[in-house]
Amino acid sequence: MWDYSKLKGRTKEMGYRQEDVGIAIGLTPATYSQKLNHKTEFKQSEIDDICKFLDIPEKEITNYFFTAKV
Repeated sequence: MWDYSKLKGRTKEMGYRQEDVGIAIGLTPATYSQKLNHKTEFKQSEIDDICKFLDIPEKEITNYFFTAKV
Protein backbone atom coordinates (compact mmCIF):
# COMPACT_ATOMS: atom_id res chain seq x y z
CA MET A 1 0.00 0.00 0.00
CA TRP A 2 1.30 3.46 -0.91
CA ASP A 3 1.47 6.47 1.38
CA TYR A 4 -0.25 9.46 -0.23
CA SER A 5 0.22 11.83 2.72
CA LYS A 6 2.84 13.86 0.85
CA LEU A 7 0.47 14.17 -2.13
CA LYS A 8 -2.32 15.32 0.17
CA GLY A 9 0.04 17.84 1.77
CA ARG A 10 1.10 19.18 -1.62
CA THR A 11 -2.55 19.61 -2.56
CA LYS A 12 -3.15 21.78 0.52
CA GLU A 13 0.16 23.60 0.06
CA MET A 14 -0.93 24.63 -3.45
CA GLY A 15 -4.25 25.90 -2.08
CA TYR A 16 -6.44 23.17 -3.53
CA ARG A 17 -8.89 20.66 -2.13
CA GLN A 18 -8.77 16.99 -3.10
CA GLU A 19 -11.88 17.42 -5.22
CA ASP A 20 -10.17 20.25 -7.15
CA VAL A 21 -7.37 17.90 -8.16
CA GLY A 22 -9.79 15.16 -9.16
CA ILE A 23 -11.84 17.49 -11.33
CA ALA A 24 -8.71 19.01 -12.87
CA ILE A 25 -7.55 15.60 -14.09
CA GLY A 26 -10.98 14.50 -15.29
CA LEU A 27 -12.14 12.38 -12.35
CA THR A 28 -15.15 12.81 -10.13
CA PRO A 29 -14.28 13.80 -6.56
CA ALA A 30 -15.54 10.37 -5.43
CA THR A 31 -13.27 8.51 -7.85
CA TYR A 32 -10.24 10.57 -6.84
CA SER A 33 -11.03 9.88 -3.18
CA GLN A 34 -11.23 6.14 -3.89
CA LYS A 35 -7.75 6.26 -5.40
CA LEU A 36 -6.34 8.15 -2.40
CA ASN A 37 -7.97 5.60 -0.09
CA HIS A 38 -6.57 2.58 -1.96
CA LYS A 39 -9.92 1.37 -3.34
CA THR A 40 -8.57 1.66 -6.90
CA GLU A 41 -5.11 2.40 -8.32
CA PHE A 42 -3.89 5.50 -10.09
CA LYS A 43 -3.23 5.08 -13.82
CA GLN A 44 0.06 6.37 -15.19
CA SER A 45 -1.76 9.09 -17.14
CA GLU A 46 -3.49 10.26 -13.94
CA ILE A 47 -0.18 10.45 -12.11
CA ASP A 48 1.25 12.51 -14.98
CA ASP A 49 -1.75 14.85 -14.94
CA ILE A 50 -1.61 15.29 -11.16
CA CYS A 51 2.10 16.09 -11.33
CA LYS A 52 1.47 18.74 -13.97
CA PHE A 53 -1.44 20.24 -12.03
CA LEU A 54 0.42 20.32 -8.70
CA ASP A 55 3.78 21.21 -10.25
CA ILE A 56 5.50 18.09 -8.91
CA PRO A 57 8.92 17.58 -10.55
CA GLU A 58 9.42 14.30 -12.39
CA LYS A 59 12.30 13.32 -10.10
CA GLU A 60 9.93 13.61 -7.09
CA ILE A 61 7.15 11.33 -8.38
CA THR A 62 8.35 8.38 -6.31
CA ASN A 63 8.09 10.41 -3.11
CA TYR A 64 4.47 11.32 -3.81
CA PHE A 65 3.12 8.09 -5.29
CA PHE A 66 5.40 5.14 -4.54
CA THR A 67 6.50 5.42 -0.93
CA ALA A 68 5.37 2.43 1.11
CA LYS A 69 2.88 3.15 3.87
CA VAL A 70 4.35 2.15 7.22
